[in-house]
Amino acid sequence: MILAPGRVAEGRGRVVEGRGWLYQVAGGVYYCPQRGKKGPVEDEFSPRRTPVISCTLYYTGAMSTRVYILGAGFSKPAGFPLAAELTDAVIASYLEAAGDDEEFRSFVEHVKNVHGWLHRRNCRALGIEEFFLIAEQHIKFVRARHHMESVGRYDGETAYTASEDVETWLGYLEDHLLDVLVERDERADLKPIHRLVESLRAEDEVISFNYDILFERACDDRGLPYWLGFEAQPKPQQPYVTLYKLHGSMDWVRPPRQQGQVGHNLELLYRKKDANRERKKNTDPTGDAEYDHELVRIRDRHKMLQIIKDRDTTKNYWSGWAGLGDRKDVFLIPGLGELWHTARESLYNVEEIVIVGFSMSDQDLMARYTFGAFMKYRHDGEGPAPRVIVVAPDASETVDRFQSVFGDAVKPIDKGHEEFDWSELNK
Repeated sequence: MILAPGRVAEGRGRVVEGRGWLYQVAGGVYYCPQRGKKGPVEDEFSPRRTPVISCTLYYTGAMSTRVYILGAGFSKPAGFPLAAELTDAVIASYLEAAGDDEEFRSFVEHVKNVHGWLHRRNCRALGIEEFFLIAEQHIKFVRARHHMESVGRYDGETAYTASEDVETWLGYLEDHLLDVLVERDERADLKPIHRLVESLRAEDEVISFNYDILFERACDDRGLPYWLGFEAQPKPQQPYVTLYKLHGSMDWVRPPRQQGQVGHNLELLYRKKDANRERKKNTDPTGDAEYDHELVRIRDRHKMLQIIKDRDTTKNYWSGWAGLGDRKDVFLIPGLGELWHTARESLYNVEEIVIVGFSMSDQDLMARYTFGAFMKYRHDGEGPAPRVIVVAPDASETVDRFQSVFGDAVKPIDKGHEEFDWSELNK
């Protein structure tokens, strides 16, 4: 088979076995892809590495990892809104702060009317991601009208400046999403989240697309250590679960790069390396967002909530989440690229995938691509396909979305996760 380009250690005549998959590369080069994470990789294989593309994939029959995929529906029983509810909540939060903004109200009505017409047959509610996607297309259409104007971009009120007004509104809405998250976090009911956390096993892994910190709070309540998947973050000494927050988190911020330790109550998650700049001792900004900023986590929840509330008066506040709609770009948040690649790597060894409250909608293109690519490689490697379970009240109605990505062997469970008996997974 042809495998995605990877890094392999040089060696001859020996096989390094990891948990789950064994790679055998032409020319006597062998490598366990997990980098020692779930299986031994012999020390002499680490000093020298060479890239390869072609290799043969064998299944060793030793897989046991379970991965959970969490979406907005996971947080709903705790009091957080789903995508459509979030749209109205964020708009209301902005209008409460901005006062009577008739132009903005007209723009919102236009987006809702377009969406309603496009989905008049299936009556699909307007989620926050789709609101932003339609708004971004509106910006492009309006901006293109400037080609018909006989003045410059900023010569008075032009189509170009009108498009920038919409961009400004979207920036405000993204900002007010934080206000909504803070308000819901302060009155969240964690009991449904505790039920899942209490069922987790050591080495289970969780992929979350949520910005909220309900899962982390529930782990803290139950004394369950977790690791966020960043190499810069030390792993817990006790058995732990791994949490990959692929869209970022409300308790992450990306301040300007520092050369030393981060401040009090902060935990460094990611600081990009540049060997050439380090060798030259060059500390000047590069203009590259992933280098000029670093990613840190605010350890104290109450401190984090206060920082978000005071962000308008706080100097150098940059949120650590990827944004909404077309504005979402994981490349611009330092370290998210590392998480996406590490999370995808973990899927190659997974035996069972449990999807909770994640819709796999057409707007989730990055997720669909990532999960689809891993399933294609699993299929080509002739190993067993992972078991996939979807836990949601409408799981049977939406099962085709998941089958298009994970294959036909998807088991729907038509229950909210707050009603599901998690012990059934371990039987």
